[in-house]
Amino acid sequence: MKLTFEELPNALSELIRDVDEIKNLLLLLTNNEQAKQTIKPFNVDEAAQYLDLSKQTVYIKTSKGELPVIKLPNSKRNYYMEEDLLDYLKNNRRKSNSEIKSEADNYLIPKQR
Repeated sequence: MKLTFEELPNALSELIRDVDEIKNLLLLLTNNEQAKQTIKPFNVDEAAQYLDLSKQTVYIKTSKGELPVIKLPNSKRNYYMEEDLLDYLKNNRRKSNSEIKSEADNYLIPKQR
């Protein structure tokens, strides 16, 4: 296909639109694949490994209500979602000394009006 110099700007614009559309489709496919991978629930062994805890500790935290759990009717098995386990880890995060100092400074400094 031969293009004239005058046709180049339109051809380039069309090419850029096509590339953008391909990028968006690839992004959707990638996000969809990642979503599929995170949907699978963990069993107690996988949850323990993910949290770097013993299986017994996971059972204890589950029985105390510290860990969200999925229990199927008429089943003794526990299932855990990765997102729930990650939230558990984030909620138990301790602040660094610099974060604590920054919060204290912001609290003690009177607000200027």
